[in-house]
Amino acid sequence: MNLQPPNAGGANHQMLAPPGFQGPQQAAPPANGGAAIGPQVGIPAPDGAVQQGQAQAVAGQPAPQINRTFLSYFQDPANDPLRNTWQQVLRRFDDARTNANTLLTAAVSMPIAAPCAYLCCTTLHPNTPPRVYLLHTLSRFPPASLDGTITPWDDQLIGCLGEVLQDTVATVTLPATAFDLTAHNRVYTAETLPDHLAQLPAQDMFPRLADIEVGTEQLQTRHLMYLPARFAYLFLGNRGRTPKDAYLTFHQVVEHEGGRI
Repeated sequence: MNLQPPNAGGANHQMLAPPGFQGPQQAAPPANGGAAIGPQVGIPAPDGAVQQGQAQAVAGQPAPQINRTFLSYFQDPANDPLRNTWQQVLRRFDDARTNANTLLTAAVSMPIAAPCAYLCCTTLHPNTPPRVYLLHTLSRFPPASLDGTITPWDDQLIGCLGEVLQDTVATVTLPATAFDLTAHNRVYTAETLPDHLAQLPAQDMFPRLADIEVGTEQLQTRHLMYLPARFAYLFLGNRGRTPKDAYLTFHQVVEHEGGRI
C-alpha cells in the first residue's frame, strides 16, 4: 500500500486533537477556502479566555489529564472506547467476508476521542525496504464546498503517522483501498516461523515461498490492520520497524501476557 504526504509540498497536516490532548501547534490547511483551523484543545487564548474544546477543571473534581504525546494518550485505557471489544474488532478484520468499505466508513466515523491504531507494512521512501508503521486518528477531509471551491485535500483519507515530533504530527494520505484484502500469500506457520526468523538478517524479508514447502500455509490479511490501542506504544516510532523486528517485538509482548491476544 502506497502512502503519500497530504499535499505536494509535503507539509504536515494538523487534524483536530482528541479531547484532553495538547499536541502539535501547527495549523491545518484551509478547509473549503476558509481560514486555517488552529489548535482546538488545551491551549489558552491570548486574553486568558478558554478556547472551544479546552479541558477545564470542575470545582471539587481533579483537573482533566492533558496528554502532550500520543504515547501517554494511548496508554490511558479510559481513552479507548474499544478497550472491552477489541477482540471483536480483530475478528471483523480477520473475516474475509467483512466489507472493506464498511471498515473504512467505521474507521473515519470514530469520534476524535477514540485512539484507534492500525499497522501497515509499506515503503514511505523510494529505494528503501518496507517497514511496519503505525497509523492512527484517521479522518476524511471534507469534500469541496457548495460554492465549488476546490482544495488539494478535498475528500482525502488522512492518517497520523507515529508520535509527535517537534510539536508536529506527520500525516499521510491513504488510498481508498486501505482496508481491502491482500492477495493470498504463502507464509511460515506460527510454529515454524521463529526458527526461520533466527536465520533471517535484520533488514531482509523472506523470499516468495514455494507452494510445496513444508511448514507453510496460505494467508490473507488487509493492507491496514487494526491494532488494539494498548499495544500502540510498541510502534509509535516514526521511522517504523523492520518486519522482523515488528514481529519479534510484538511476539515477546504476547508471550509475556500468556498468549492472550
